Amino acid sequence: MRLKEVLPMKSSVLFVFFAVFLSVSCSNDSASLLKKAGYEADGTGLLEAVRNDDEKALDIFLTMPELLNYADKSGRNAVMLASAKKECTMLKKLVAAGANLKIMDNSEKTPLHYAAAGNSSECAEFLLENGADANLQDNFGRDAANTLISLAKEENVELFKVLIEKSSDIERRDKEKKTLFIIAAEKGYAGYAKILMSLNVSPLSKDFSGKTALDYAAESLEAGRLDSGTFDEIAVYTQKIKEKL
Repeated sequence: MRLKEVLPMKSSVLFVFFAVFLSVSCSNDSASLLKKAGYEADGTGLLEAVRNDDEKALDIFLTMPELLNYADKSGRNAVMLASAKKECTMLKKLVAAGANLKIMDNSEKTPLHYAAAGNSSECAEFLLENGADANLQDNFGRDAANTLISLAKEENVELFKVLIEKSSDIERRDKEKKTLFIIAAEKGYAGYAKILMSLNVSPLSKDFSGKTALDYAAESLEAGRLDSGTFDEIAVYTQKIKEKL
């Protein structure tokens, strides 16, 4: 073999060796830093860091791309947990590092479902801008708007407007046959109820128990979840629809 042929071969071998050495060295350094921060350098550690809002630890995990799409036994991964945060910094970092947005957990919830349940306007809008489908339903028949109204702890009228604008069916029912209007009345969410009435949704739909939105509104009024003015609006609206039949 000629000397000119040997030299390039040796250079290639040395380059590969150096790259592997550097990769292992960086991995060991990352693991050491994570250990000091109280995390294992694995997928479980990544999820824990996101739950803890630990951005410094997340930055270290981002140097370990093989962990980005790790999911726990329920199918939840870092993107989903980050989507439920009020601020969207962690989610954006994960996506920039190559994390997959087109995923579902074991209940077929998408990152957008998590954003809706977490009442996160910023993350929901970021996900929608990046191709999220507001009409996908989980195993409970909930799309993004239904998830917001069912699971978020308080009203978010602006996010609700964004999600129903993306919805192909605002009369869609969940597995309990509840419409958005029924759930709004049941929860005592006056803002949601008024928006839905302005969109002329049906007040006559019944869930599995045979109750309408007005029935639930009466229960919410009695329980103190709904104000009397909104109850009267729902009652008048329901009567007007009945008269048109």
